[in-house]
Amino acid sequence: MHAGAVAASGPGGDSRRGYLKVKCRNVLIILNLPVLLECYVDFCKYRNTYGEKGTIDLSAATWFCPTTLLPLGDFLSGLEKTKYMVPKDTNVRNYVTTILENEAKPHTKGGSYIPIMKASKFDQTHSEIICDMISKDMTINEKTAVKTAVGELLDNIDQHSFCASASFMAQRYEKLHVVEVAIFDNGITIPGSFRKSGKYGQVEDAEALRKAVGGFSTKPEDTRGHGLPTFLSVLTDALEGTALIVSGSSAYLKEKNNNEKLYSLDKKDGLDGTLIGMRIPLPMPKTDVYEYIK
Repeated sequence: MHAGAVAASGPGGDSRRGYLKVKCRNVLIILNLPVLLECYVDFCKYRNTYGEKGTIDLSAATWFCPTTLLPLGDFLSGLEKTKYMVPKDTNVRNYVTTILENEAKPHTKGGSYIPIMKASKFDQTHSEIICDMISKDMTINEKTAVKTAVGELLDNIDQHSFCASASFMAQRYEKLHVVEVAIFDNGITIPGSFRKSGKYGQVEDAEALRKAVGGFSTKPEDTRGHGLPTFLSVLTDALEGTALIVSGSSAYLKEKNNNEKLYSLDKKDGLDGTLIGMRIPLPMPKTDVYEYIK
């Protein structure tokens, strides 16, 4: 598992939307980011502009994805006065307004997106909503795979996050042949849960996240944790998708073929909570999901 440090490009900085800085023998190397991590770096960039300008400047934005908009919506909701400069592009402006300012609007069954939906506790209904948005023509095996991956993740949040609220949103991109789902909770973070358990001492954030995805449990009894490993196995191996987990000052990315990376984040680019971003290719590969359940 590779460890690196993530940095968000800011105004006047690197012209690319997101990049990864890695120092190797005192040589600075700038690498392109995987899409989901790039989307999170975009969020960091917008959030950091608030500290510099007192407003969030979205005026030049030409594209938004759930892994950017969901944490941005949570950040805006915590401000006394919601201040952001709307995108100049009409289509992007309308989309952002729909997502950020119409959270109470019910999900339209069969639509191509799910606006931000909040819940004090997740249940089976939320998995069904996500499945319906992906495709109304899903096979039983495809639906089982998606519900297993999402269900394990939602159960994990309910059991360990101690969050006051959680939210999710999703978007189906027809031309890209992919669905992106983002889930966020404002709980104590995965590293916070590990430290709270007392089993691992004052473990660092990145190490705690490594243990979590590796099946280490925070429960008092000596058992393995199956929630995150099962979610990752079904999503990346069975469905050939991509997963991003950002929690506290750490991030973890896994793609198919066990391609995974662990990152330590600058404090300014971390989260007071946990964000899960996932991308599922369409059409979904034919597979037996039960082979991948941990």
